[in-house]
Amino acid sequence: TFNALLMIARAESGQARDGMTDFDASEIAHGIGELYEPLADDKGVLLSYEGQRAVTGWADPVALSSGLDALVDNALKFTPAGERVTVGVAPDGECVRITVCDHGPGLTEDELARIGDRFWRSGRHQNVSGSGLGLSITRALLTAGGATLSFAPHRPHGLRVTVVVPRSAP
Repeated sequence: TFNALLMIARAESGQARDGMTDFDASEIAHGIGELYEPLADDKGVLLSYEGQRAVTGWADPVALSSGLDALVDNALKFTPAGERVTVGVAPDGECVRITVCDHGPGLTEDELARIGDRFWRSGRHQNVSGSGLGLSITRALLTAGGATLSFAPHRPHGLRVTVVVPRSAP
């Protein structure tokens, strides 16, 4: 837990800004999907990629990759066998939207307001291993790396996590 808090502190201090550059968001998202395919197969969850290729963004690709890694891991953790997790990338004007959508149990409105708080975990998911720091670290990494992170329901059930990065340097 100390190492996790140290990682948050480093990200919040702005150290990730040194790595800002142009990168291919679709390549990173697709690569994370490929990395997690064996785990998804073991769980009986279909993991897929949706979106076009060669979508350029401006951020810290290491921070983005680490953040997406944690988001896909989290989605697979809460998605039951027979369901789906989708990673998507789409240009949206001056931004790139990267989504991780699962068909797990989702969160209530009150839980959505708390997700990403340090050490917070839904009372319904206490039987799942973790410290409650993963999404706090993810948010700190992504924000330090030039991205924003938001959470919303994924209908009919599940969670939609959206990461937004600019298309080019400010």
